[in-house]
Amino acid sequence: MTAVVSFKSATDAYLASDTAHLNIDGTISHFAPKVFAMAQQNLVFATQGFSRASEVILQYLEFDHGTARQARWLEALPAALLRARECIRSHHPEREGSVLNEIHVWLALFCEREKRPKLLTMTTSRMDYLPDLPPYQLAEHEGLVAPAVDVSALLPADWRGTPEEAASTVLEAQRRGTAPWGAHVHIVGGEGHLWGVSEHGLESAIVIKWPEKAGQRCDPSLQGRPQMRAAA
Repeated sequence: MTAVVSFKSATDAYLASDTAHLNIDGTISHFAPKVFAMAQQNLVFATQGFSRASEVILQYLEFDHGTARQARWLEALPAALLRARECIRSHHPEREGSVLNEIHVWLALFCEREKRPKLLTMTTSRMDYLPDLPPYQLAEHEGLVAPAVDVSALLPADWRGTPEEAASTVLEAQRRGTAPWGAHVHIVGGEGHLWGVSEHGLESAIVIKWPEKAGQRCDPSLQGRPQMRAAA
């Protein structure tokens, strides 16, 4: 499971996530980035659901569309997502019908055609918080977070912080949420990575760090330390 924070300004689209990859029992198996950068297409994306979904999507798109322009890459995304969904079904047939076998893709990009930042999403099944979005169709949105938290309470209308502060604040709040498969499984840990996409390209930063180690569980009682330096 992946925590996702997406928002935008007049010039940039932002996508943030953590780096803790979990075992099904809620312990941390390892740490690795969950946001993937496609510099050629001037976009970044993250997936929620099956842990290998991003890898399968990347393999499919890199093989046939790695150097494609942004619009062609996006046109190929539904087929890549379907490939990833078929991979899940073959690896975990016992989980069919559960949220564990579904995938949600989140994208932040600077649109080549429209010359503006955009946030897009696509899923393999209908989501409770996006009930009107058909599976395998890209939809634009103005900013969403998942797992859901009350962003208006965290970042009120008169809030004047930086994008880095916004991402770290929401990610910290998401640590208190639990996984859909376990009421006592918390899913946010490791580092919080923020990516920004503008007409000038991609930028990234580590915005927060949490103390858990591999083999431990994410513990929301332990607050993270804000960080303001470039991500590796």
